[in-house]
Amino acid sequence: MSNLRLKILALVIAVFLWFVAHLSGSAHVERPFDVPVVLTGVPAGLIASSRSADKVNVTVSGPRSVLRKIAVEKLEYVIDASKMQPGEARFDVDLSQLEMPRGTRIIGRAPSQISIQFEKRKNKIVPVQVEQTGTLAPGLHLAKVEVVPPYVEITGPEREVTRMTSIATEAIDLSAMRGIVETQVRVVPSGKNIQLVTDAPVTVKVWIDRQASVHESPVRGKIHANDK
Repeated sequence: MSNLRLKILALVIAVFLWFVAHLSGSAHVERPFDVPVVLTGVPAGLIASSRSADKVNVTVSGPRSVLRKIAVEKLEYVIDASKMQPGEARFDVDLSQLEMPRGTRIIGRAPSQISIQFEKRKNKIVPVQVEQTGTLAPGLHLAKVEVVPPYVEITGPEREVTRMTSIATEAIDLSAMRGIVETQVRVVPSGKNIQLVTDAPVTVKVWIDRQASVHESPVRGKIHANDK
């Protein structure tokens, strides 16, 4: 008799737990998602130099169990920029393009509008400056620096590119160098809108010679390509 009571009690507890789990999974809740903004079709002669938002915050309502299954990493808000011209463009956020699971609905979004500044794209060839740091050991001096290629092509918004007269590399440390040293470093564009047409490292070759003076020679700053 006692075993039967225990079995009945266990069954009641199991049913109760299933009922609670079922209610918890079917209960409607709200969950926010950050959806990245993706530009497509930007004309070759234009570049989006700035935008008011890089993502749209979307609030979705639905059963908890369904919301958990939303693949957040696959969500994106696409803006077609194929017909854009230089200047500011404003896009009303239309979330009908976002596919949400059945039983859910979007109840909020922020922002409701996105502003994007489009500018003419410009390419330019500029000299490479070797950024360097460190202090040469006593009795040594920097005789020559060579970089290959000495020039690189950059691209970006016309106004920014026009102002640029050179581009720097990652810093090389001269403090431990002796004799002739060759190394590869990356060129570092200034500003998020400036890019290299060919993103590849450059080769820097440094000649360090002995000199009669034993005074310590501090070397800091930038060296233009192929300075002697």
